[in-house]
Amino acid sequence: MSNLAVNNPVVVTEITALFEAYERALIDKDIDILDSTFWNSPHTIRYAMHENGYG
Repeated sequence: MSNLAVNNPVVVTEITALFEAYERALIDKDIDILDSTFWNSPHTIRYAMHENGYG
């Protein structure tokens, strides 16, 4: 087994900040921030209701 900590405070703080920034970008329709949260790769697929985004 590994020694991975559950609810590591450093990780929780980092992920919470990223989540909140993403949520703000969704509400504000800030496309630049939204795009920056996805891995820039042709292997990335962003699923949506009526279309998919790639890259």
